[in-house]
Amino acid sequence: MVKSPAFDGLLVEHTRFQKAAAELTQSIRLARASGGGIIPLLGPTRCGKTDLIENVCEVLGEDIQGPSCLLQNSTFAKASIPPKPNDQDLYRAMLAALGFRHSKTEKVDGLRDRVFTTIADQGRQVVVLDECSHCAESGANLSARAATDHFKTIVDSTGVVLVLAGLPKFQNLIDGNEQFRDRAMRTVELHPYQWSDADDREGFLGAIFPLIEAVCESGHKLLLDESNLARRLYGASGGRVGRVVEYLSHVMVMHEKKHELSLEDFAGVGRRTLQRQINLPDMFDAKAPTDGELERSYVGVMQDAGLPVRAASIHTFGAQNVAAVK
Repeated sequence: MVKSPAFDGLLVEHTRFQKAAAELTQSIRLARASGGGIIPLLGPTRCGKTDLIENVCEVLGEDIQGPSCLLQNSTFAKASIPPKPNDQDLYRAMLAALGFRHSKTEKVDGLRDRVFTTIADQGRQVVVLDECSHCAESGANLSARAATDHFKTIVDSTGVVLVLAGLPKFQNLIDGNEQFRDRAMRTVELHPYQWSDADDREGFLGAIFPLIEAVCESGHKLLLDESNLARRLYGASGGRVGRVVEYLSHVMVMHEKKHELSLEDFAGVGRRTLQRQINLPDMFDAKAPTDGELERSYVGVMQDAGLPVRAASIHTFGAQNVAAVK
């Protein structure tokens, strides 16, 4: 699912998104039926985790109570854990999601009790904590064990389903605590598409061609072949559909009144909005990126996220070797 003001509400569901949405929906239903549970949702940045959560929230919200779970009295609540969190920050974030202010001097016991009472009073069934990987970073002001103990206590004391969304580094925190690992359900993963895998490539193209068509339908004419543009968008995103949405949104904003869009127009947007990729060419240069360069873009995203890379072709081995010397 894609939601962007530049695309005027266009919804695009792709295979990897649909699979993760189905897994998360089923896991939440199972956890609710058993009196609560912990469900990790992990993936690299810009892979679409936020859109996935909103999609599942809407689907399950309709199952439970009506047309939208985004209402104030929803059975769902969503919060984001701040960088370098301490014990109080976890409960402060939850109170904010539940619609309550908190005192900066309030102790952790008082915050925790208010969270538990509010969840019961409001009938919340699912709480999503985004950016949970902040708890697994070296700068966190609470230990990994303290964080996992808080998460377990929340579920055990309230019976809610706790969805912990964030970067893959959070898996290290899960794996490092046997009790927490056994308490959590299987991690739902949302990863980029791998260009050298035929099924993955088809899934990626199936997601972005409707976006390219939406650009054209908004009054723009492309002066380059759509397949050529698709390769370049893959290289610029490393296979992340959410990153493509963001980039094409910038294109539509920056060239809102321009009828024809050339390669140089896309390149200009890239120079203003995309960080330079180490060991990779400009994906919107005159020369189209090679398959090996596309694979290197994907490998870079996966390795930055601390994820293993499956060898789908000879290009994968070459990409891993180049990435190793960054």
